[in-house]
Amino acid sequence: AVRLQGIMGLAQMGKSADPDLLAHEVMVVRTRMKDRDKTVVIWAHLSMMVLDKLDDADIDYLTNAAKPGELERYRVQAISALAMVGTKEKKVVPVLVDYLSETASPNIVIAACQALGAVGDPGAKAVNGLIDVSKDEKLDEPVRFQAIYALASIGAKDKSAVAPLIALLADKDPNVVMATCYVLGYMDEPGAQAEQALTNLAHNMDAPDTERKYAE
Repeated sequence: AVRLQGIMGLAQMGKSADPDLLAHEVMVVRTRMKDRDKTVVIWAHLSMMVLDKLDDADIDYLTNAAKPGELERYRVQAISALAMVGTKEKKVVPVLVDYLSETASPNIVIAACQALGAVGDPGAKAVNGLIDVSKDEKLDEPVRFQAIYALASIGAKDKSAVAPLIALLADKDPNVVMATCYVLGYMDEPGAQAEQALTNLAHNMDAPDTERKYAE
């Protein structure tokens, strides 16, 4: 756990401006790339790209670690690491989008939703995939919620993600409606259409009281 926390910390802190410290960090990361714990190795590959540069070999390692056939706990970690890569290298986004279809593995879908939301502007295919997850009534609520949160994160940069959120205000699941109200309410400038939709719901006397309260 300590080794994992340390290597994840390096990935999140970024590149040191001190050459000596940077050289030491690179040495530590290279050591962790041979760790017995594959989770540590996954984050070591990400840390190396943070400390040095984006590298196809490191990206390939993370992509392979996320593929079906690996243990789920490793796949989830690799998908999370790919999210950080995706903020700079969009070629990993289609890989993340593909995992939205693994509906038999809720944790993988959740990880993919979170990753695409973290990317921020993953593109139309990702938005469409997240819309499909958010509307899928066969999925458990926590999975749908993560798709909703991801659409809200994307909507801060890409307003095309806002319209499907507005449509979810009419969902049959009141918890989905309340989650959608919550994210729209906390988005910076969701737009006049979203604000009007929330106002309409808040004043809809036929809607459940809980939904109306969240829409206020």
